[in-house]
Amino acid sequence: MNVYPLILAGGEFRSPLEEIVGKPVSLLPVANASTLVELWGDRIQRAFTSETRIAMLFGSSSEFQAMESLGDDPRFTRHIDPRPNRGTGGVIADHWKTLSADTRRSDYILAIDRSACPPISLDSFASALEGGADVVIGTSDFDRLAGIIAIKSGILEFVPEVGYFDLKEQALRAGLDAGLKVIAVPVIPKAIHLKTIGNWISMVRFFAKHAGDDDPRMNIRGSCIDPDADIRTASIIDSVVMKNAVVHDDVVVARSVVCEGTVIPRGTRVIDSIVGGASVNHLPGSSREAR
Repeated sequence: MNVYPLILAGGEFRSPLEEIVGKPVSLLPVANASTLVELWGDRIQRAFTSETRIAMLFGSSSEFQAMESLGDDPRFTRHIDPRPNRGTGGVIADHWKTLSADTRRSDYILAIDRSACPPISLDSFASALEGGADVVIGTSDFDRLAGIIAIKSGILEFVPEVGYFDLKEQALRAGLDAGLKVIAVPVIPKAIHLKTIGNWISMVRFFAKHAGDDDPRMNIRGSCIDPDADIRTASIIDSVVMKNAVVHDDVVVARSVVCEGTVIPRGTRVIDSIVGGASVNHLPGSSREAR
């Protein structure tokens, strides 16, 4: 099955979480040293035989530049939306027209929400495409949208040349009215979108539980700790510790994020907080400030 993978990486506004941490949501770590976008790259390459690189589509040059670290990654290509403010349907249709004829012979366009949690595997989703449905929508076990959808390029014929046009609410509705086949496939137990610290921690716990990454000493549980972080003998519970952070002895970090290069002094308790980054946000429950 030949697919054209496309991550809708742009957004009209940066989320508060991105403003605080100082990184695009796609570059936030969610499983040890792996970022959200890297996990999507891994899942796509494992499930599909297509050698097409994963396109990341941004709404502005500033978003494009913020993801400069992917410039040398052979799995990805970066593109700027040729006509902003067109809605997801319009964005995909406009981008599709810029591609080579050979690329546009792909069986499906695989569109992914930049904030969506990758499933452990996309094998069931890839198998569903073999049935030839015009649209295949990834869902959670509770029928929530999981942030991944595969469409045949014919769907884009419903998108007008001018104006805002949403993919799910308008393009797919037009396809259904025209009698096209649309199916839903559960791909993940719970749909998570990385937009808040709570969502981030939930995503980290999901991958840590699946990987069995909890420390046998039980002072590290459900967390994402960068290999270049120094956590001494600290207790890290349901948290993220980013690159080059130093967490001294007798520290407890729970349901929190320690941003890059942040130093947490000995004896500190960091609870329900984001510490460091572009700015500092202490959520209710932080028992002691750490900078």
